[in-house]
Amino acid sequence: MKMKMLGLNTEFEELNYSGFQENSFSASISLLDYDAVVIDVGYLVEDSYGEDASTYQNKTRLSEYESSQIVEDFSAIKDQIIELLKHGRNLFLLMGRNENCYIYTGQKEYSGTGKNARQTNFVREFDAYSFLPITIKATHVSGTQVSACCKSPYRNFLQQTANSSRYESYFSIKEENTALAKVKGTDKVVAAVAHYGTGLIVCLPQPYYESEYEDSDCWRDYGKNTLIAYLN
Repeated sequence: MKMKMLGLNTEFEELNYSGFQENSFSASISLLDYDAVVIDVGYLVEDSYGEDASTYQNKTRLSEYESSQIVEDFSAIKDQIIELLKHGRNLFLLMGRNENCYIYTGQKEYSGTGKNARQTNFVREFDAYSFLPITIKATHVSGTQVSACCKSPYRNFLQQTANSSRYESYFSIKEENTALAKVKGTDKVVAAVAHYGTGLIVCLPQPYYESEYEDSDCWRDYGKNTLIAYLN
């Protein structure tokens, strides 16, 4: 049976590659229908929950409704990911820029009376990777100089996608993991794999999408090569 893969917030669907389906990041999508899931975490909070957002301390602050929604969605998606991994399936994370945001806690404080009455709504910082069963701390920088520090099949994958990806962060994982690639000449990790249950969480550099190519034929070639590498 051909492997089925789901992409969330990815931009591969127009390649019409057999076995690959795409959707937006949402708790309403069942991940358990698929053999593997790819999540592009780039601007995940802003793209999925930021329609009515503002800013606070130089970060995105979600509306009260979106604050409740992201907490509910992340919890539900985390449960699905745990179940997916428990059954030996794999999760791929494309490590784009995914910054924490602020959300409303629901706690309110009132002061003053009449025209001087004021309501204070409390917010807290929200971990943009908390939909995962592992803890990731990322520093968001962009570059292309990557050095593989692993054996195949991961080394083959990184070689196949070297010209069609870049790193948008280096990061650390609290749980036991194996580094796959680092910023060249440094110890900063830009790709890694962590075991969870009987499955794998594979963190990879950010791919280039169609809008970033001058030639659509190049996009089709590199895009399909990237998908084939995920599916293999």
